[in-house]
Amino acid sequence: MLELKFIFMAAARIRDVTGIHHHVARGVEAALILGITLAYLAKIGRAELRKTVYYALGTAFLASLGFAVLLSRTNWNQDIFEGWIMLAAAFFVGTMIVFMMRTAKHLKGDIEVKWGRWRPRVRP
Repeated sequence: MLELKFIFMAAARIRDVTGIHHHVARGVEAALILGITLAYLAKIGRAELRKTVYYALGTAFLASLGFAVLLSRTNWNQDIFEGWIMLAAAFFVGTMIVFMMRTAKHLKGDIEVKWGRWRPRVRP
């Protein structure tokens, strides 16, 4: 019986480490997206939009925190809730794949043409 208790304790520790790994991975992904966005703004000469990116980051963080507090205070069945969230995520990923397959062929050219029209002309 004592051995079974140690097995359960070890499993709980592994689950905790896996949960931490999950959160660290999401943080790294967010930092990567932030870095790519800021690098792209620097590349196209729109550094003035960096403040907007930081405001959006702060807003997303506060919204996430607020949603987490809201969920922690409700009595929902966590398995059912996670199931619906996974289905919604799968739907959004699927629609994004279809969208990218349809538009990826001409997307870069379209963006460059539109940017060329809207970009302010700066004389050296």
